[in-house]
Amino acid sequence: MFATITRLFENDYDEDGFRTCSVTGLNIHRSAEVHVKLFGLTAVIAMIVGGLFAFSVAMTRWEVVGLIGEFDGYYRHLSMHAWNLLIFWMVFMEIAVLYVGGPIVLGRRLPLTKVAKAGWAIMLAGALTVNYFIWTLSGGSDAPLLTAYVPLDVPLGFYGGAILFLVGATVAALPSS
Repeated sequence: MFATITRLFENDYDEDGFRTCSVTGLNIHRSAEVHVKLFGLTAVIAMIVGGLFAFSVAMTRWEVVGLIGEFDGYYRHLSMHAWNLLIFWMVFMEIAVLYVGGPIVLGRRLPLTKVAKAGWAIMLAGALTVNYFIWTLSGGSDAPLLTAYVPLDVPLGFYGGAILFLVGATVAALPSS
């Protein structure tokens, strides 16, 4: 499986780092393509995680199965589903689309590739931090669904992760033009 994923990053580029897309005919630079795949793959992983938690939520609400009790972690699963599907998946994918709509469509290199990588790393650190604090939250019904405002009774690390993710998204959006 890992070999299949690494083949996504293999293409034949000319000496300047460009290749011509066989479908669209666009000139694509390696730096833009690699970052689109990086952000897109991370988005798909967030979607899979959120989808697994969506399944556990659905199996809980179905009375015949009743997978998780309301106070045994139902809201924790619901929060993991919400943050991963409605925030992390969407924002990682939006950054990938920004890189397609900017450098790839224009046939340019991705400027500031180190900034793009730093933005991805900061976003990933923020997403993992938010997931960690939601999963380790002690109160079952106190899980933050799609909210991150200060009156919530959650650890400060949760807020730090949410802020880190937002800062990372801002940093990652900078090289898109």
